[in-house]
Amino acid sequence: MRHGELLIFSLAVLGAVTAQNDFPSCSGFVGCLGEPECGPYPNLLRPNRTVNNCCPSCVDHVVLGNDCDPEECLPGLDCKNGKCALPATGTCQSYEHRDLLWKPKCELDGKFSAVQCKGERLSGRCYCYSEDGRRIFGQQWWSKAENMTCGCSRKIEALKQQGRVDVTIHCTEDGNFDTLQCDSGVCWCADNITGQTLGEVVPEPMMQMLPCYNATAVGDSYLRRCDSAEYALKVIRDEMRTHGTVGDAFVSKNCGYDGSYGEYQFESGNRYCTWRDNSRIGSFMVGQLPPGGMNCYCARDSRYFQESGYLFTMLCSGDGSYIPMQSLEDKTVCVDKDGFPYAEIADTSEACPSLPATPYVLTEFEFFKLI
Repeated sequence: MRHGELLIFSLAVLGAVTAQNDFPSCSGFVGCLGEPECGPYPNLLRPNRTVNNCCPSCVDHVVLGNDCDPEECLPGLDCKNGKCALPATGTCQSYEHRDLLWKPKCELDGKFSAVQCKGERLSGRCYCYSEDGRRIFGQQWWSKAENMTCGCSRKIEALKQQGRVDVTIHCTEDGNFDTLQCDSGVCWCADNITGQTLGEVVPEPMMQMLPCYNATAVGDSYLRRCDSAEYALKVIRDEMRTHGTVGDAFVSKNCGYDGSYGEYQFESGNRYCTWRDNSRIGSFMVGQLPPGGMNCYCARDSRYFQESGYLFTMLCSGDGSYIPMQSLEDKTVCVDKDGFPYAEIADTSEACPSLPATPYVLTEFEFFKLI
């Protein structure tokens, strides 16, 4: 079939599909005739621009600071008051227009990729991120993150956004799926990478019959120490909400998506940085919840490095977070929340430049500590 015939056939199939719907659709579309060669920057290949928004096309974009009309600016920029400008919040593509040492990996639709790696491949680490740029549960040394997908952590985030307060899906420490899963009263074996169900689904009391069940690792109860207590409390609170009651005197547990204890716990009016077994890490604590929440990433990393056999030399603040300005290899650098440099400072009297703002989502654990 010649190119002209293929194009006519593609358009014919597409036209027939579109005629059956009130909105454009690429269902049944045969394909595009290769990718066009675009001119010099900022002429870029952009997806879904031609043939009923089913094929890519070259688009002349406007760079930062130049005059613009809506939708003319480079990806990651907004047209404000007739000029291409950085957005108020830190979209993934906006990092490309900032003078920063680290830039995130973005998807074609502009959202943050699930796995974000920082540092060097031998000593750096990879973290799980939400679509809007929030760090979520899951991390691994970069050298061991070949099969890291963060699919489980992303799945739980999606379920929570749908309003689920009783999710009991378990992730591994790197954000992938645990092989044994139980949720909503049933259990099944899952693929560690995709989360796809393998074999039959059984009632939770029969989980011992599944081939992925390990008596040594799981024991008699699927839920672990932290999430078993938090799950029971969530069910009670959900029932209270249905009767119009908000606020109680119960003490919540902050749990990781693997069922272990989270970065910090609440006790006697204070929040303490804790390890996975609920033991406190040093004297890191805070009373009033700071703006942007509490993460204890630095405090946790001090323990994480120790258990991995590495020397930890970074400085932590009293609440367990990283001090923004650090000395690294005879240089003064500004580090992000994860402790990785994003800017160098020539004069220590200077302030660290601001990072792009990312959304802050108040967790249910934090919410019930504020009311």
